[in-house]
Amino acid sequence: TDSTRQPGSTFKVLAAYVPALDTAGMTLATVQDDAKYYYPGTKKLVKNWYSTGYRGLSSIRQGIKYSMNVVAVKTLEEVTPKIGYDYLQNLGFTTLVDNYTDIALPLALGGLTKGVTNLELTNGFASIANGGTHYKTSFYTKIYDHDGNLLLENDNEGQQVMKESTAWLLTKAAPPPKPDLKKFLWRRLGRAALPLITKTFGLWVIHHILPVVSGAAMMTVRPSPPALIQRKSGAPLWNSLAKNLYKTIFYHNCCHLYQMRETCH
Repeated sequence: TDSTRQPGSTFKVLAAYVPALDTAGMTLATVQDDAKYYYPGTKKLVKNWYSTGYRGLSSIRQGIKYSMNVVAVKTLEEVTPKIGYDYLQNLGFTTLVDNYTDIALPLALGGLTKGVTNLELTNGFASIANGGTHYKTSFYTKIYDHDGNLLLENDNEGQQVMKESTAWLLTKAAPPPKPDLKKFLWRRLGRAALPLITKTFGLWVIHHILPVVSGAAMMTVRPSPPALIQRKSGAPLWNSLAKNLYKTIFYHNCCHLYQMRETCH
């Protein structure tokens, strides 16, 4: 849980689009021009991950769906990196560096000094799933001894870090599942191809399976194309996870509805 990695494209939603919708007056229909663009004052070109050039005027909704780098960076430029950084702090990220290296436009693409942990990244997206309320990460709610005496209780009240409407819009804008997995009600909130670092390559994926948010970094010692990792490792992993979580949640909801009906009658 302490290992940090560069979050890559998973950070677009948290660093750029959360503050854009929440405080900068933008909507999912706000348009940015996906065209050749350099970081201001530099000759560093912002490249998209796809090799088909640029797609012209594109909405934030399209930017989220297709993980468009230029749209994310231009959005953060309007929001300002400082506001994006402040939102990330409120979302519970503790490994960000408070100087020019992390308070900059590469923040939109997950270009960080130290990176973030999988636990904090997943919990950041959980704040969206929780309607904009951030809860500190915890691994228990209550602990009892064998006699039923309460030993520990986790009093986690939570903090509202974004408007409920912002969280709702971002959840709806998340790419929907594959057709054969629609019944599992999951959405991919974030996905990033991790760069080649010390001969390691992989994918970092965040999924929302109502009402659970899950995150996992899938690594390989051999540099492989992201599509291959997704097909060979990522897809089977998330397919199995979706099925198991769906069964648990479906059973819980059915029991809850049955009890409600029993009470009503």
